[in-house]
Amino acid sequence: MPPARKRQRTDANASSSGSKAAATAGATQPTTRRMTRAAAREEAKKLDAIETTDEVNEPKRQGSSARATNAKVKRGIRIKGRLQSLPDLAIELQLMIYNELESRDLHHLSRTCKKFRAFFLNKDLTERLWEQARKNAGDLPERPPFMSEPAFIHLLYTPNCHECGAQNVRTIIHEYFTRLCSTCYQERLVDAFMFQIAVGLCSNGSQLALFNACSTTATTQAYCLSLTAAPGSTFNYLLTKGVEDIVERIKSLPESMTSGDAKAFVEGIIQEQEFRSQFANGIRTWLDNQENMRQQQLKDAQERRFEAILARLRDAGWGPELDFLGDYGIYKMSIMPIVRQSAKLTQGSWLKVKAALDKDLNTARSERLGTELRATLRARFKLLEEALLAHYVKLPRNALMDCRPKSIDLAFTPECRALVDVPSSETVTVDDFAAIVPAISERWEANIKEQLTMHIRPHIGEVAPDIDPLSLAIAVFWCDYDASPLRWPDILAHSCANRPCVRTAYAQRKDFECDDAYTYATKAQDLYPRTITRDSEDRREKYHVPFRLSTLGPESDGEPVKRMHVIVSAAGLDPAKATIEDLERCDVWLRCSTCEQHFPLHNHKVMSWRAAFVHYHEYAISPTGVHRWYRADDDDMSRVRAFQESAPSKFASLSSSLVFSCALCSAFDSIPRDMPSHIREVHNIEDVGQALRDGTVYCHPSVSGRFHMQSIDVERRGAEEAKTQ
Repeated sequence: MPPARKRQRTDANASSSGSKAAATAGATQPTTRRMTRAAAREEAKKLDAIETTDEVNEPKRQGSSARATNAKVKRGIRIKGRLQSLPDLAIELQLMIYNELESRDLHHLSRTCKKFRAFFLNKDLTERLWEQARKNAGDLPERPPFMSEPAFIHLLYTPNCHECGAQNVRTIIHEYFTRLCSTCYQERLVDAFMFQIAVGLCSNGSQLALFNACSTTATTQAYCLSLTAAPGSTFNYLLTKGVEDIVERIKSLPESMTSGDAKAFVEGIIQEQEFRSQFANGIRTWLDNQENMRQQQLKDAQERRFEAILARLRDAGWGPELDFLGDYGIYKMSIMPIVRQSAKLTQGSWLKVKAALDKDLNTARSERLGTELRATLRARFKLLEEALLAHYVKLPRNALMDCRPKSIDLAFTPECRALVDVPSSETVTVDDFAAIVPAISERWEANIKEQLTMHIRPHIGEVAPDIDPLSLAIAVFWCDYDASPLRWPDILAHSCANRPCVRTAYAQRKDFECDDAYTYATKAQDLYPRTITRDSEDRREKYHVPFRLSTLGPESDGEPVKRMHVIVSAAGLDPAKATIEDLERCDVWLRCSTCEQHFPLHNHKVMSWRAAFVHYHEYAISPTGVHRWYRADDDDMSRVRAFQESAPSKFASLSSSLVFSCALCSAFDSIPRDMPSHIREVHNIEDVGQALRDGTVYCHPSVSGRFHMQSIDVERRGAEEAKTQ
């Protein structure tokens, strides 16, 4: 369907004067579709003159009709560019204007229209236009003499490929003073040998020798990784733009050329290339500086935009969240694509930024509130620990006093929660907790003891009514990550570092975040805040949980009880009646006849009952999983006595995985290396060995099983002798 014809322009005021009507009649003829631009400009000039005359001759009209008429007039006039009449000025006036501009300005003007292009590319005006513009610019690199000033400025400021016109081409082939996009660059790369064949150099040995001599410089030979080259091949490629001229000059040389002339020719080519390289290096340096300046300007613009975003976020009430994110969180926000822009922050862009950051900011707010709640709970649970310490510990301290509940065990009792789960504005003291600790801790101990009894009761058989099942020597537990035997009440102090244990659990955040705020904050007391700066949702974190029995190993088959039953029997005691005190009092050390029989050449060991229990894990060689034991003889026990007497003198060399406690302090625990200095500086005790013997220093019950898990190398016995034991 052809476009509609343009409407015929009519006069808006029918009561105009005769001269006006005549002019209007001549000026408002129908505009044909084939009207040229020049005719259209003349037509517009006539209309401008008529409308100007109307504004002078006609009286001013008031009200809406006058505004409507003026609006029609304005809509009828097409506003032209502000520079449309600049080329029509006198040459001298134009030169006065242009001499205030820089080379980049002249280059941009020359690309606006044909008149400007013809004017600025006029060779007669080059010196008066471009030389002065170069002086105004001040920092331009030196122009090669073989390039015109407009061409040189075009190379510097036009980021277009000189072959295909592709945009945003910032890479310049400096030695050839041209810009090539990656496609054109690859198209103009040819293998050196194939190029020599194509141009016919291989058939003429003298010309080939001249070409190889000329093409060894860096300006004519490009070693690059071509997209079409096979990996591992020699990347000897030539850029045809540089070597085609050399080939033409070589072919134009006379056949009867002497060696001196050939040498002079090659030296001339090399000198030309070195001469060009001087200007190329200057251009490269200048462009690097310009790029650095551009990057700095972009960075400054991005920083100003980001500062404006932060200011608006604080005005919108997100200040506490920004402070909570910290420097790293602010940095992570600054590199988000919606934020990391150089454009000025407008109202529209601000709304987009705000919408993009809304989820992360709400997450940060939730984490901030959770962190503040955890900090409040940690302070109050610390007061609860102080109340528990004051209730259980009386100096001098002993291992039994360390077997007590932790704050996490009592945190969910109604009495404790009523004190802890209150607004931070309310004051909670140690005395408040001291009033409730005796009752709730006694109730908690009774509950845990009942659970442990029910846990182990099916595996120990018949027990006399007057005997506590947990006091039996065979009533032991083990942890999934600790093979040492655990007993009541030492198990209340047990903990495994960085592993799930009776009071710690590892799980994803989503597994705990479904709880209420108090429950989650209590379990996640030591959890780092999760913000947009932190790790992913799938990471497993460490949580505190009340004492639980689920990590006490595979009790379904009663394996720990079975092992202790064999050990107690080997010690000469009745497993159904012997208590742990009986086992400790008899001071029996054992040897494993099963291992001595299977490994006669290995070092044989005599072990305490705790070491014998762990021995099952280390040497599971018996098909039934049960080892045969026999008691150490007098010679073995003499070695044991000597070892026990020398052990205190080797206290400082004990493993750092052990923890020892000071009986003269209510809460000092340390590794063996630090204990001697403590008792010497605080209690004026020099002999740590004697302190260990008299109980001033004792092994903390959380690791006492490992400390007493002792074994000593003894003399080997033959397989037959071990078999008879």
